[in-house]
Amino acid sequence: MNVKQLNSIAYFYNQLLIQVRHLKFSERRKKEEEKKALLVQWLLKEKKLKTFGEVCRHEIAYMILEVEGCSLLEFESKIENLENNCGAIRMEMEMNQGLIWETTQKSRYG
Repeated sequence: MNVKQLNSIAYFYNQLLIQVRHLKFSERRKKEEEKKALLVQWLLKEKKLKTFGEVCRHEIAYMILEVEGCSLLEFESKIENLENNCGAIRMEMEMNQGLIWETTQKSRYG
C-alpha cells in the first residue's frame, strides 16, 4: 500500500464518520435499526458510484457487515479508531520515505 491509497482509505473513514454522526444527531426520532439501514444504503450507493475509488471497495463491504453487527455508538468508535490508525500509519510511511530519501542523498554525496 502506498501513501495515496492510504489517503483514499482515510478519506473514506472520515466521510463515513461524518455520515454516522449526521444520522446520529439529525435523525433522533428514528430507531437505531432504521439509522443503520440508512447507513448501509449510503455505503451501497457509494460503493456503486465508486466515490472513494477501487481502493476502498473492500473497506466498504467490511463496513456493511460491521454496522449490522454492532450498535451505532460502537460502530462510531471503531471508525474513529480506524481513521486515527490511518493517520498514524501515514505518518510512519512518510517518515520512512523521508529516511530513505535522506539515506540515498547521503550515499550519493558521502
